[in-house]
Amino acid sequence: MHLTLIRSTCTRRETLGLLLIDSKLFCSTLEPPVIPNQLHPKGAIPTGCYKLTITFSPKFGRLLPLVNDVQGFSGIRIHAGNNFKHTAGCILVGRPRDSCLTDSRETEQQLISTLQTDTKHEHSIEITTAGRYLAEHSDTPDAVRLLHTQTE
Repeated sequence: MHLTLIRSTCTRRETLGLLLIDSKLFCSTLEPPVIPNQLHPKGAIPTGCYKLTITFSPKFGRLLPLVNDVQGFSGIRIHAGNNFKHTAGCILVGRPRDSCLTDSRETEQQLISTLQTDTKHEHSIEITTAGRYLAEHSDTPDAVRLLHTQTE
């Protein structure tokens, strides 16, 4: 299963985006700001393609997706959270509301269930920007429409 995180809005407090699973919109995301600051000294993880595994998180006490082999980072998870104060570097998932997320616990559970149904258990996540995604998918009207409606 391939996940694509498209970073669409970057502010001094957070980075908002969309998470696609096998090219279909799944949910919205919230990460630390791309440019490091006092609250998030490392900022968001670099764009790129990473292996994704589901492992037990001692910090959260449950199974969560782990983004592997991120240079300069460790323990990057995809988990529930509502705003920039709920991430120390991880990717939060939920439904969009202003610059926050709602229904994040339910969204986290849906994500884990979806990933666990893949019998190959080989997952990856590509983290990219809206501009790059559109450039690479400009021949796909759904991609253009998706990003246009989500960033209005």
